[in-house]
Amino acid sequence: IGHPDEDPSTQSGWLGATLYAKLVSGREGGAPPPVDLALEKRNGLFVQSIIAAQLVEAVHDVSDGGILFGLVEMLLGDGFGANVTHPDASHHAWAFGEDQARYIIATHQAEKIIAQAEKANISVMPIGKTDETGQLTVTSNAPISITSLAKRHAQVIPDLMS
Repeated sequence: IGHPDEDPSTQSGWLGATLYAKLVSGREGGAPPPVDLALEKRNGLFVQSIIAAQLVEAVHDVSDGGILFGLVEMLLGDGFGANVTHPDASHHAWAFGEDQARYIIATHQAEKIIAQAEKANISVMPIGKTDETGQLTVTSNAPISITSLAKRHAQVIPDLMS
């Protein structure tokens, strides 16, 4: 779920003041993503309604780290993997942007959710499918083991404390 004013396949993502900017570019600061409280409320209420209707398996907000980080957090520990596709495989802003009012939804009822979103003028973009590979594959990039990502994720706090 994203911004209704954009074609979801071309949503660019916001990299200012993000973890990506800090860790990859070594740059802190910059403008944070713009906040549209009406959009936050509309998208949040939509997500709440599809949860209440039992149309989702899991939901995660897009926040620190962006879409791919949120997706990895969803996959940690359950043995699943995912195959994610975006028209531009090098689109770091789309993958790691920390835009507001965006959610990642795992569902077996995508068509029903997409139809409801269109009726509600909510922007949606299918980004991929989960699988049982235990790996994350983004477009044509090499797969990454979820187990190895889980080990790195678990080591963050101990590394910070040492």
